[in-house]
Amino acid sequence: MIKVFNAKEKNEFADLADTPEVREVRDSRDYAVRVGKKAYLITFHYINRRRVTLYADMDQCCVMTDSLNLRQAAANISGRNGIHEANLFLQRISKNDMYDLQNLERDVQSLEDRLFAEKTPSRGGIDEIRKLRREILRRKRYYELMEFITDELAEMDNDFNFVSKKFDRLYKVILRTQEFAEEVREAYQSQVDIQQNNTMKFLTIITTIFMPLQLITGWYGMNLKMPEVHWQYGYLFVIGLSITISSVMIWICKKMKWF
Repeated sequence: MIKVFNAKEKNEFADLADTPEVREVRDSRDYAVRVGKKAYLITFHYINRRRVTLYADMDQCCVMTDSLNLRQAAANISGRNGIHEANLFLQRISKNDMYDLQNLERDVQSLEDRLFAEKTPSRGGIDEIRKLRREILRRKRYYELMEFITDELAEMDNDFNFVSKKFDRLYKVILRTQEFAEEVREAYQSQVDIQQNNTMKFLTIITTIFMPLQLITGWYGMNLKMPEVHWQYGYLFVIGLSITISSVMIWICKKMKWF
């Protein structure tokens, strides 16, 4: 049966594995070390950022954590020996991880379907993708850590081969999900960029069409005595000239397939 400790009992827990190997890595954040011929000390941060310290030898397995869920998971584990119980504990805390990652991947897919169903992309969609990517990154860091720790354990003891391979697979799944989320972000960002480019294109076309009219306005706005100022049809001539130039500019824009 696994013995469970909380953070307030760390001194009592530390007495179980007070060895030179432990003292050497004690200030490290996460590690797995051999502290005897068949004794191991493992410390890591769970996916909820709670610290977990596990000691296992052939006689006993002890877990110290402030995570209530992990303490409950460890409390009813009973194995052949402490090493076996440590294996069972690592397997139990990752029991539903594959389903959680599949749900996370479905969340990415649902977000993709919803965002691309919108007629007009927005920055709000980018924020939603960014929030989901942060969650994926948090999980990726956890599985990357656990892959490293369980690989270390497997090298020290073949009994941990199964759990090592399990975290290897979970890490590959989260990497695939991260790549999927990145593809969704890039595709949606492209839609936002296209929308912005279309807006700028429309404004540029409007400016191009009315630019000659601004030239005419500036020309006749000069304080000079022009011959056609007193012409009987001068006003109608300027109106007709403006309409003609605008029509020609619109025809040119259509011919260039700008709209």
